[in-house]
Formats: sequence, C-alpha cells, structure tokens
Amino acid sequence: MKRLCLIIIFLTSFAGSFAQSGNIYSAFSIGAGVGTTTVYDYVLAAQNKYAVNGTFSYNITPFFTLTGESQFGKFEGGDLTAFNMKYFYSTYAAATLHADLQLGELIDYGRSDFLYGLKDAYFGSGFGLLENSITYVQPISPNSNTLYNTINSSTNFLVPFVLGYDIKIFNDYDEPQIRLDISYTLNAAFGQGIDGYVTAAPVKFYSYFAVGVKYGFGPGKLYRKPIRY
Repeated sequence: MKRLCLIIIFLTSFAGSFAQSGNIYSAFSIGAGVGTTTVYDYVLAAQNKYAVNGTFSYNITPFFTLTGESQFGKFEGGDLTAFNMKYFYSTYAAATLHADLQLGELIDYGRSDFLYGLKDAYFGSGFGLLENSITYVQPISPNSNTLYNTINSSTNFLVPFVLGYDIKIFNDYDEPQIRLDISYTLNAAFGQGIDGYVTAAPVKFYSYFAVGVKYGFGPGKLYRKPIRY
C-alpha cells in the first residue's frame, strides 16, 4: 500500500512539473486581421486596396495549424492614362483552407537564441474559392477603338501560398494564448474573372499582406517539448 502511494505521488508530481514546463497549448484559435491586396497583371498597373479576414484554426501542434480563412475586400488595377487604357475595380469574397507549418516543428530551438527567434516563422498552402464582382471595367480602348472581352463577375479556384511570422504571447501558465500574426499570401486564381478581362492567361495572381491577432481557446493539448524557453 505504501509503495502504491509513493508511485501515485511520484506520477502526480511528474505530471505537474511537466505541465508547468510550458508544454500546454490550446486546441483552437480564432482571429481577425486587416491588410492590403494587389493584383498582378503584366498589362495592368498595380493598385493597392484594403481587405479584412477572419480565421478559425485547429492547432494540431503549437507550430502546425489547419486554418479556415475568409476574406472580404477590394481589387483595383490599371490606369486610364496608360497606353491600353485598361482599368477595373471590383469587390471580392474568398474562402480558403490552408495548412501552415512553423519552423519550430522542424528545428531544435532550445539551444540557440537565433533559432528560438526563428521558430515562429511559417509557410503554408491550401485551396479555396474566390467570388469576384466587377464594379467597373473599361471595355474599350479609346486610342484604337479596340473592344475588350470583359465579364462582370466570376468564380475562381484559388491556391494560396503563405509566408508569415506568428508572435506568441504567453499567459500566466506559459501557454501561447494570443498570437500576433504577420503574413504575406500570394494567391493563384484559376480563371478569367479576377480583373474583368478575358485573356489567354489561365491563371492570374493577387497578393494579400495582412496583420492580425488570434486568440487560443478550447481544451489544452500537450506538446512533446517546451514551447517557451
């Protein structure tokens, strides 16, 4: 009986010390952000517009997340004083699902201050859909009377390529409760409607540079090593 009591005390104290070492993190995160969009087209001058986003993440580990993201914003591109006088303005909504891997999952960040600072950098990719509604598109070139092939709305298959940095803010229990996020996403939009002009290019691109905040909640999960040193 005495031996059993000693084993229970040992296991309890070991579990308590393990939990106190900063290995616990929240299973889920919810967040929001704001940023700028830029449409890339070799014949359209780039213009920056604003967008907002919301996220819901399942934290597989503290450094590997599966995130559902919604975006709402504006696109603008072109210049009515340019040689082709192409110009468009539109409103879009997008929904994506992407997996993001931080370097902390891959490196031993407990032995180096440099690697510890690098552990929160991440990259990721996924897929989604973009609904684009063209508010205005210049349909004709006054210089040559060329009538452009244009559309007013479209649905595009989307592939995002994400780079970012996740600044973790720890609570009193050394859990990463709040995450300040800085990200740059290059989105490949398959289809013709992102700028309103139908061209031979099967893929068009836009970027979304954003800053945001995420809040962790839900049941605590145990990680294999301390998240914070």
